[in-house]
This record gives sequence, C-alpha cells and structure tokens, in this order.
Amino acid sequence: MAKQKLGRREFLRFAGLGATVAMAAACQPQVVVETVVKEVEKVVKETIIVDGEERVVERVITVMPDVPASVVTAPGSLPIVDDRVTVNILAAGTKDFNQNAYTEWLEEQTNIDIVYDMALEPDARTKLNVAVAGGDLPDVIAYFNLSLADQQVLADQGIVIPLNDLIEQHGFESKMILNKHPEIREQLTLPDGRFYSLWSYATVLHMSLQHRAWINTPWLDALGLSMPQTTEEYREVLRAFKTGDPNGSGTADEIPLSGGTHSYAEPDRFFMNSFVFNSRMGSVNLMVEDGVIKASYADPGWREGVKYMNSLFEEDLLDPQMFTQDREQLTALAESEYNLLGSVQMLWYGQFTRWGGESTRWSEYRPIPPLEGPTGLRQTPWDPYQPLGTGSWLITKGCEHPEIPFRLGDFYYNYEAGMRNVWGIPGLDWREGQPGEVAINGGPAGFAMLRPWATDPDTFMNMSPNYQPPEVRYSQIEPEGIDLEADLYRISQDVYAPYGVQDKILPPLAFTTEQANELGELSTVVNSYKDQSFAEFVTGGLDPERDWETYLERLNGLGLERYLAIYQEAYDAKMGA
Repeated sequence: MAKQKLGRREFLRFAGLGATVAMAAACQPQVVVETVVKEVEKVVKETIIVDGEERVVERVITVMPDVPASVVTAPGSLPIVDDRVTVNILAAGTKDFNQNAYTEWLEEQTNIDIVYDMALEPDARTKLNVAVAGGDLPDVIAYFNLSLADQQVLADQGIVIPLNDLIEQHGFESKMILNKHPEIREQLTLPDGRFYSLWSYATVLHMSLQHRAWINTPWLDALGLSMPQTTEEYREVLRAFKTGDPNGSGTADEIPLSGGTHSYAEPDRFFMNSFVFNSRMGSVNLMVEDGVIKASYADPGWREGVKYMNSLFEEDLLDPQMFTQDREQLTALAESEYNLLGSVQMLWYGQFTRWGGESTRWSEYRPIPPLEGPTGLRQTPWDPYQPLGTGSWLITKGCEHPEIPFRLGDFYYNYEAGMRNVWGIPGLDWREGQPGEVAINGGPAGFAMLRPWATDPDTFMNMSPNYQPPEVRYSQIEPEGIDLEADLYRISQDVYAPYGVQDKILPPLAFTTEQANELGELSTVVNSYKDQSFAEFVTGGLDPERDWETYLERLNGLGLERYLAIYQEAYDAKMGA
C-alpha cells in the first residue's frame, strides 16, 4: 500500500517555555458513535433588478456544511488508517522507543509507522526548546508531561492545536474515560475553554506518596540497630554506619547518606518534611495554607531543616556528591563489591540499585518512615490529584491530518494497549488472572506477572497516555516473595499513608498567556537560586543563621513575591475566590 507521510508546516517560535489490550474486547462496553451533521445558516449576496435598477441584497439560507472525507477509519476500529502513513513524534524518555516491542505492536495494530525522535533525559527539555525555537517540529510532542502553563504558551504561539473537536469527532476510548471521569475535562481546560493534551489516568498509590528514603537493613542488623523514627535517631544511625564497619570491608569506606541530582532524588525531597511541608510534586516547593500560596523554602521551618542537614554534613555523615552525581554514579555505590551506601532519598530501590540483578542489593533496602522532627512534625506530602497527569500527547498545528495522531493517542487507552504499555508482552511478562486468584487489593485477580517488572526494558514503555484505574492497576495477583508493584503498594499504604498530608497540595492550575510567560521567567531564576542556596546552606557555603535574611531578600529581589502572586491569582480563579 502507498505510504503517506504527514506534512509539516513552518511553526512560530516557541517563546517562554524553555526559560526555564483484542483480549479484552468482550469485557469492554459497547459504544455507538453517531456523527451528527448540523444545518447551518449562510448569508448569500444576490443581485436583483428593482424598477430597472440593479441592487445587491443579502439573504440568509439554511445549508448543509461541507464534510471533508476522513482519512481515518471509524472511531474505535482498527486499523486506524487503510493506507499506511508515518507519524513523527518528538518524545522524552530514558531509552529509544524505536526499538521497542510495544511500538512494533502499535504499528501492526494501527497501520501507522511510528518514528520517534528521542529527547533523552536529562536533556529532554533542552531538545524540545531547541526544536520549537528552530521552527521544525514533529506531528506530536509526547511524554514531556508539560504543565498547564507550558501548554498555554504553546497554544498561544500557535504550536499545538486544541483536542476538543477531535475527541467529539474521532474519540472512542477517550470519550468513555471522560464520561466516567468528568473531572478530567475540568482540570485540563485552559482559560480559553479548550484543552490541548491527552492525559494519563493511573491510580498508583506510590506516585501519590513520592517522598521516600531507603536504608541498608543488613547494616542495621549488623550493628543491632532499629529503624529510626525521629531525626535524632536517624543521626545516631548514620554515626554508627560511619564508624561501625557494617559492610565488613575492614575500612571506614561507608557513606551513611548519599543521593543524586536525577528525578525523585532531589536533596530536599524527604528529610525537609520533618521541619516544613515540602512537596516536590506538581507546583514544586509550594504549598497552600488557609487559601494562601506559600513557598516552603521561605518558611522558617526551611531554615531549621537546612541547619539539620548541615549538621550531618559537618559530621561527615552526608555525602556532598548528592548535589552533583548522576544515577549511575549513585548506583555504583550500592553495587560495589562492598556495599558503600547506607541510606538515600529516592522513589524506589530500583533507582539506585540494579533491580532484579544478581547481587540482590535491591532487596536489602527498606523504607525509612517519615521522621519526627524536633517540634513533633511528622508528615509526608500526599497528592490527591495524582491519578491525573497531563502534557504527554500534544498535536502540532503543522500536522496535515491531526486526526491520525489523535486516533493513535486515543488507542493508547485501549485495555490491551494499556497493559502492554505498562506491563509488557502477554505470555512473556504477564498472564491473565484465573478464577479464584486474589489480587493485591483483595479483589479478583486480573493478571499475574510472569517475571519481575522491567526485566527487559524493550518489551514495554510505561508512558502516557494510559488508563490504569484501581480495578486494573491493583488487580495484579498477590505474589510470593517481593514483587515490585505489591511491595510499593504495601509500603505506601502502611509506611507513608498514615502520615500523609493532602490539603496543602496545590491543585492543577491554568494560567493566562501573560501569567504563563511571566512564570516561565520567574520560575527559572527563583528556583535556580533556591536550589543553589540549599546546597550552600547544607555544605557550609551559607550560614543558616547569619545569611537567612539576606537569602530571603535575594529571593524577593528575584521576583518571589510576584511569582507567588501569580499562583495566588490562578488559585483564586480556580477556587472561585
């Protein structure tokens, strides 16, 4: 069959953003898609003769609008196109999705050649910014998880197109999800009344409770220590790690606390919550108290937190490399001949060990519960908005037939597509549940893993758009031993949820064009200075007592007050204040 490539057009420059499943067919509901062609009124001009003179008059007539022939098949049907086409996607990620079993399966099902231009972490955003500024964009911008403010800038620049009409005309899976979860439309709509990105809806408890730390339990056992419950108990554990030779190497080579600069490893992520509410989710380092938006890093509790972390540094218990090293360097500490890593702030143990590896170091780390601080504060941020994510599938204005990539994104929500996306290949990575099998949530089992998740990174993607409601996500069979999903679910439920705080988390906010552009500039300078100052406070470059007021003055001089005011305006508009 003839291959058709989606055309591209020249794009406007992108200012502001960079400143900174057939097996389930029987159980799926039947949806009747009806196309309604509405009559419209049209004004026509006619020339008539009146008393021998020509006159031009206007007349309103009712006509049927022109309905262009669709290049895609009926909503919900496969393949998506009869004649093979190519869709070009600029995609953020940590691996090449062109060499991936899920991509190949999608191509077989849809009759679409999917070509990824990968923007690999940690430089993904930079590549996006360069592509936009250069005016050479693909058909789809995918997996960047762009905020509503970022989407507003893209929309105003004419880079991306609204999806409202595409959903109405070509949506199938997306329509069903919106009917079941009407809050999605409300949360993703920009001030112009339209929304521009497909979404993810995945109920994942461990992604609602992301602020975690992990400790080397064989070291605790070797030294006869218990899991710390307070910041001072944790200090004592670190001291014992440093001097007690828990790894048995015969030398004092242990690193009590280390970390990295990659996602979920930010140095302020976990321990600061013993002193001040500090969320790294959504609106980073911001909180809402009694309807007022505040910056955690300008709160007096932040000063107490950096004092504590500085005291760990002064005792050589905190590794200053946490401010510079990457994931591979951190993993090397835990995977060395004698494990050197005592504790770390991270989402899960596969991010600083080799998950499923022969060393089994991943099984040696267990979660540190939220630590009680000196004032009795014991908390962890719990995102009540987590099931919904946005900014992962935006169609550019230059796409000649936007209904094609839209239908591709819509197909991601299909049950089998979602299972393959998140869990891998059926029969290799997972199987369907059998009658009588029990899921990790106590209900009937929907599926069972046949090997540890992510054993082969090329059999799945785990990228949005996707749809994994609780009845799917937690329908996995309760396995024997440690299974990643079951383990993270139990840890979230038992260790972190009892201390979870939800009412200080900002909801997703939409910004006007002016607000979004201004935020882009302010966010870069304010957050860069905040992060730099945090590192200096911890490592002794700044004194938390002597330099605190100067730090606050500098923040305000960089625009913190205006930065918070913009968030306040958007929050008040959303809440109807």
